[in-house]
Amino acid sequence: MLLKVGFDISIVYSKEKDFHRIITRAKKDVCLKTGVHLGKILGELADMYEGSGGGHDGAASLTSDVELNIIIDKIVEKVKQYLLSET
Repeated sequence: MLLKVGFDISIVYSKEKDFHRIITRAKKDVCLKTGVHLGKILGELADMYEGSGGGHDGAASLTSDVELNIIIDKIVEKVKQYLLSET
């Protein structure tokens, strides 16, 4: 829904009792133009924080018990690296 209303990349999370689940989506043209691959980003973070995650370039998820804002900050940092290297 967020992509349909105009966002290029979205990050949505839910906080459960014992874990956090993060869902990401990106527009296909953004992935093609910038090289953003959300599956790789979330897969790497899942490995770093002993969670589970992955997906493909435009859609991925991550489940972990690590503090939520740490993971969100890392996702944003990695996405920025792709976006800044494109310019």
